[in-house]
Amino acid sequence: MQVYFYQLLRSLRLSSMAVNCGVGRMVIVGFVVTFLVGCSVMKERSPAVLEDGHFSASSVSSWANEIAVERDRATDEFAREILEDGVISEQEFQEVRDRFQRCLGAEGIAISSYGFDDSFEFVSPNPDGDRTQEVVEFCSRSSSEDVVGRLFSAMRRNPDNLDEDEIVFSCLVRSGVLPTGYSLKEFKSDSLKVTNGGSPNRYPFVDHKAGGEALHVCEYDPLGLSE
Repeated sequence: MQVYFYQLLRSLRLSSMAVNCGVGRMVIVGFVVTFLVGCSVMKERSPAVLEDGHFSASSVSSWANEIAVERDRATDEFAREILEDGVISEQEFQEVRDRFQRCLGAEGIAISSYGFDDSFEFVSPNPDGDRTQEVVEFCSRSSSEDVVGRLFSAMRRNPDNLDEDEIVFSCLVRSGVLPTGYSLKEFKSDSLKVTNGGSPNRYPFVDHKAGGEALHVCEYDPLGLSE
């Protein structure tokens, strides 16, 4: 029996959101196989989701273009039906999640917990990590979790669709890990290089250990909505 942590690589940046839906990176630590592509922890309801299970009108308006793009690109009828009205409700998201879990369950895979960013931990009877990854990605696609889940999680994390670099940079500034005088422009340049394969050590943190920890938190939840 293998325990996994998995998160699809989901771009939350406007420039690439419509084309990236994910490939995991597998790391083996002892007897635990871990798929890494980010951070996680979840609270069931974000302040971005109203009591009736819908996002606010301003949030829906902020993400209207991304939803329309994904609707037009969707090859799955179920995803198109959900996105047709331009909104994603918590109930629709849960229905997608249920479909995803049923698909995994058919292969003996059980999800034990979810993260705020829709990452998840699961247990699989299959010791073959590559085969398990194939199953997870197939189930993500066939259940529309890769489209609807990604959009819902992105909206929950950044409801007003604010500039990704700006909100992460502001979070790092609040954390006190950046040197005085380091600008948003410089951060955007460094961030682009890191996104294209550069090391996070490129960021000039005052203390690299503390900076790395702050970066992990700020990229996961830059607005503090999971607290």
